[in-house]
Amino acid sequence: MARTGTRTLRVEDPRLLTGTGTYVDDVVRPGMPHACFVRRPVTRARIAAIDASEALRLDGVHAVFVRHVPPIPPSPNPSTSSTQPA
Repeated sequence: MARTGTRTLRVEDPRLLTGTGTYVDDVVRPGMPHACFVRRPVTRARIAAIDASEALRLDGVHAVFVRHVPPIPPSPNPSTSSTQPA
């Protein structure tokens, strides 16, 4: 059965297109925790350290998760790389 080039009628389309659909962010339950993601403010910046003590002192903050990323070794100079085609 070929589906390429055929229209597919999805049952959720009218709700989503009219703005009446429910998204995950719309769900609120009593006592439900929320998450906040903080990214580095400068592109390609090197982060030397992260101090989460101030965030942990805030009322309602239960945890702070930090992903440790090992340093990335410098990339080889393309003009001197031995992987250049002959």
